[in-house]
Amino acid sequence: MTTWHAFVEGTDRAYYTPTRVEVEDVPTSSTPAVTVAPMNFAVWRALKVAGHDVPHPLRYTYDFPGPWTPRDNQRATAEFLCTHNRCVCLNGMRTGKTLSTLWATDYLRRERVIRQVLIVAPKSTLELIWERNLLTTFGNAVSWKILTGTRADKQEMAAKPYDYLIVNPESLHLIQGHVDPDLVVVDEATSMKNPSSRRWKALKAIVGDDLPLWLLTATPTQQSPEDAYGLIRLLRPAYISKQHWRGLVMRQVTRFKWIPLPTAQTTVAKWLQPSIRFTLDDCGDVPTVQKEFQEVLMTPEQHRLCQALTDEAVARFTDGPEEITAANAAAVLSKILQVQGGGVYVHDDGERVTKTVDATFMHEAIREYVEQADTPVLVFAPFRAVAKQVAEMLDAPLYWGDTPAAERRQIVDEFQAGRHRAVVAVPDTMSHGVTLDKANYILWVLPPFKSEVYAQANGRVLQANSTKHIVITHLVPSKVANSRYVALESKERLQDTVLNLLQSGDYQ
Repeated sequence: MTTWHAFVEGTDRAYYTPTRVEVEDVPTSSTPAVTVAPMNFAVWRALKVAGHDVPHPLRYTYDFPGPWTPRDNQRATAEFLCTHNRCVCLNGMRTGKTLSTLWATDYLRRERVIRQVLIVAPKSTLELIWERNLLTTFGNAVSWKILTGTRADKQEMAAKPYDYLIVNPESLHLIQGHVDPDLVVVDEATSMKNPSSRRWKALKAIVGDDLPLWLLTATPTQQSPEDAYGLIRLLRPAYISKQHWRGLVMRQVTRFKWIPLPTAQTTVAKWLQPSIRFTLDDCGDVPTVQKEFQEVLMTPEQHRLCQALTDEAVARFTDGPEEITAANAAAVLSKILQVQGGGVYVHDDGERVTKTVDATFMHEAIREYVEQADTPVLVFAPFRAVAKQVAEMLDAPLYWGDTPAAERRQIVDEFQAGRHRAVVAVPDTMSHGVTLDKANYILWVLPPFKSEVYAQANGRVLQANSTKHIVITHLVPSKVANSRYVALESKERLQDTVLNLLQSGDYQ
């Protein structure tokens, strides 16, 4: 047997520095003898440490389970993650980094390099993104648990030997000292930008200086180059003060005002290493236009109001003499969808006013989508009350019928120049003659009623003969909303949607 000794002393946690790996000497008839070894992770790492340039075995030996065929960027990302103990994945939104991460963790688990993975992610993604992808990709081959409930419940679950533990950042301090993972993955890692926060301190206590840590974010400097400071502190063991980092990326212009240096982004890129980045436009094997549908939960108030509106419609059209027409069908659907969007126009003493409905989950989904996007987002809300509420929530410009012509031109110019993270628009007012091809992402808060409005609004970003990759995301709070999205493609009548609603009595 030949023993390969690593030149870098390993630790019990740093999986990428094995202290030694044994391989067999296979005698051959040729001279000199050739030493061969099975191509697994341990042997690969030993060869790399010894200075040999060898390809990563994941690409050749891993079967990438699940119903999807991995794209080139996903293979490269999974390989990169498995190569580094601590790193940051800066891949853009909708490039498939969730699957890349799960495949990478599964490969390391199969190689017996790690056992348990702790995934830290926004609350809205725990079930809809991470749990669903685990189930679809691995089925019953792995075990996982979303940490919910009381402090005691979370601590009890964290101590159990699940393959994957999934938790939101706000609960990290509750399981600190009760969890002992071999790898931590932080999704939307900008939540860790502040080292003074409770969540950052809890994460640091869990990972220490040597536990493998993968940070995932498409926007490490969302508001300012200073945002990267918390991530750098996690990636690099050497301490750097916040004041020192500010001096590297910012310049003071007044007593209280600092602005980014021209070299700030280059400095951030130099310090956020090792890192990998693919944007949608880098992914040549991704469809030019991707349409996706994202489920969103409704609050108890939304459920109560939607049920009341459904019961009222049943009484009018099923039990009563009134027939369904295009006009009253639109009125019924409009009210239900407005409730699901969080803002409803009502008449109070003859005056039209906006009633605010608790739409916490909808607003969280919109906010997180915009924060995750690596290009500006065009947000469409087909109802004025909903559009106004979303614009205020995002602190974004509102493009609607009341927007003066000069202000409209200014909004478009600033959006194209990248000065806005998002613009909220009522699609009827932006369905013709406006170009907003700075965006890679379109977010539909709710479905419009007319297919031509939907197509024309999407056309603000989709340009003829363009190779640009576009993601059109549709938020789906209910079956009614989903049926209207389907109807936009099939051009189903509004009356048919209402008839189906009345027949089932189910707005959900």
